[in-house]
Amino acid sequence: MRKGVSPVISTLLMLAMVVAFGTGIMIWSGGSLSTFSISQGLFLQQGAESVKERMIVEFVEFQNTTPKNVVVHVRNVGENDIKINTITIVELSEASTAGIFESADMTAQTDCTDVTESDEEVAKGCWKSFTVEYDFNTGEVYKITVITTNGNKAIVHATA
Repeated sequence: MRKGVSPVISTLLMLAMVVAFGTGIMIWSGGSLSTFSISQGLFLQQGAESVKERMIVEFVEFQNTTPKNVVVHVRNVGENDIKINTITIVELSEASTAGIFESADMTAQTDCTDVTESDEEVAKGCWKSFTVEYDFNTGEVYKITVITTNGNKAIVHATA
């Protein structure tokens, strides 16, 4: 007749398996938690910088030239310099058309001639005019959205 495994041995085997699985889970979760903490830190740091960005669209000018241009005057009223990533122009009518202009599609003028900056950057306390080519319809209302590289937006409605 065969004897079964004694209760002491079976308890020790179960305990060894639980410790082995537990150790594996601890190592895996420690690595995941570390990665999560690093990504959260970067996210919070970017969020803190994003909060310091503030801009206003002072006015929009529709130039009925050939080709037609829309000039968007942006003032940086925040604590940090800002970098304009995109300007969108959407006609607010039933048959709406949209124009999305990346920074490469814009030309710019600024009042801060002593500040060295790229065409997309607006220094703290300065204004910049961004000119984009857009075939607008006179009398129509347009929604102009200025978006920074951090995702902050300034939105204005203007009539052409």
